[in-house]
Amino acid sequence: MRIVVILIAAASLAACDASTTTSETTVAPSAVPVSQVARALNDTGQIWCTNSHNTQVACPASGLQGQDGDHGRDAQARAGSLTKTPYGGGAQAFDLTKLDTLGNKLAANASGHNCVADNVTGLMWEVKAASGLRDYRHTYSWYNGASGHLNGGTCANDSCDTQAFVEAVNQQALCGYNDWRLPTVAELRSIIHYGASVPTVDQDYFPRTENAWYWTSSEHPASANGAWNIKFNFGRSNFAIKSVASHVRLVRTGSVQ
Repeated sequence: MRIVVILIAAASLAACDASTTTSETTVAPSAVPVSQVARALNDTGQIWCTNSHNTQVACPASGLQGQDGDHGRDAQARAGSLTKTPYGGGAQAFDLTKLDTLGNKLAANASGHNCVADNVTGLMWEVKAASGLRDYRHTYSWYNGASGHLNGGTCANDSCDTQAFVEAVNQQALCGYNDWRLPTVAELRSIIHYGASVPTVDQDYFPRTENAWYWTSSEHPASANGAWNIKFNFGRSNFAIKSVASHVRLVRTGSVQ
C-alpha cells in the first residue's frame, strides 16, 4: 500500500478542456489547494504498457519496464498476488464495497446500491440515482455559502447549486450519514479508472456516471470566480467559472464499519 501526502503536481492535471471555462488563460494547476492529510492512494487502473509505435501491449513486456501498468497494485492484481478486503471488489486493484441505503455492506455482485466505500483511500462515495434528489442527470452551479453562483443548474431541488445539494443529501442522511460534502480535486481523481474510458470509472460500482464534468470543492488559486472540476470521459481536469452547471458526486471521510 502506498501512503503519501496528497499533493497535485502540474503534470497530473495537465489535460484540460476549454469547453468549461470562459477564460482563455489556464493557470498552472500545481497550485490547486487540496487536502494535505496523509492517505493511501488508489492505483490508476491502467494495466497496459505502450511501445514505441504507441501500441498497447500486455505488461510485463521486454524493454518497457518502468511504465505505470508494470508497477503498483494493478500489477499485483494482474499477477494474482493482491488480496482485497472482505466484501471488496472492483476492477484491477480498486478495492470497493457496495452499501445499501442504511450503509450496510453488500456483496460485490449486488445491484441497486446507494453508496460505495473505498477500502484503499478510506473515503465513502455517493452513487447517483435514476430519479429523485440524486438523479444522475442533475447539474449544479458552484456555491459554498460565501462564494459562487446560486441556483445555476437544473435539478429537482428548490435551489440547484452545490451547497443546496449537499444540505439536501445530508438532511436525508444518505447511507446513514449526514457529513457528505464536495470532494477535493485530489479525492475525485482517486476513483478515475484510467484503464476504462467514456466514462473513466468502474461502472459496476459507479453506475449512471455521465461523460461530463463534475465539480470539486477546490477553488482556483488565481480566480475567485473559478473552481476545479473533472470530466469523466478521459479523466481530464480543468477549472470552470462557478456559474457553469456541472454534475456532482458527494463524498465523506470514513470507511465502512
